Amino acid sequence: MRVMHLIQPPYYHLQNGAIYLDNFMLTSYQIKPATVQEQFAPLVGYLVQGLQSRLEQQPAYVLNTKDKEQLWLKQHVTRFELLPGKLRLHTDK
Repeated sequence: MRVMHLIQPPYYHLQNGAIYLDNFMLTSYQIKPATVQEQFAPLVGYLVQGLQSRLEQQPAYVLNTKDKEQLWLKQHVTRFELLPGKLRLHTDK
């Protein structure tokens, strides 16, 4: 189980076609298999801090404008959904 709490909702920056997740907090995690939980648990804090730092400075995802389909999406995205393991872009067309 991974639980991510977003202090500020993610947002889409239209000009650079990027999704930003800059104020999130990982509130729960589970390492599998459970036999390595104790071994890796001390490292998780460092990993989360690094991820938070990166996402404060860089977008989580940027559309590739060299790809025709992604360029079209960049120009037509109206909203997006952030789901577990998925980013869904909507054009409402």
